[in-house]
Amino acid sequence: MQQHWEFYIVDKAGIERTLATRACKKPSRTDLWKDMQRWLSENPFADFDLEQVGYRMTDVTKTILIQHLANALTTWCNCGGHHKAEMNSRRVKQYRSELAELKIDPPSDKELYKIGIFNGDGAY
Repeated sequence: MQQHWEFYIVDKAGIERTLATRACKKPSRTDLWKDMQRWLSENPFADFDLEQVGYRMTDVTKTILIQHLANALTTWCNCGGHHKAEMNSRRVKQYRSELAELKIDPPSDKELYKIGIFNGDGAY
């Protein structure tokens, strides 16, 4: 799933700025280094704290990830085939682990069923 990440920086005055966005699975340290080098070449006299540089997932991506979880869960529970159920079961586990890694608590299964679409985006 394509995700949208913001490259941000917090300067010494405590002002947080988004410097760039990147669409990818998950940015690597090399991506962070490249974005930082590019930004520093454009702003050679910038005053910032290196401890406060990084990537964060955009709110749009969080919403999409939760919607994909809901769609996979709804499809898993309502499909007729064993293979389709197994594949959606795996996707539900994958989405839950990605949300846990990002420290995002997903809604309850009851809430996910309300917003889930059978065979929607993110389902097998």
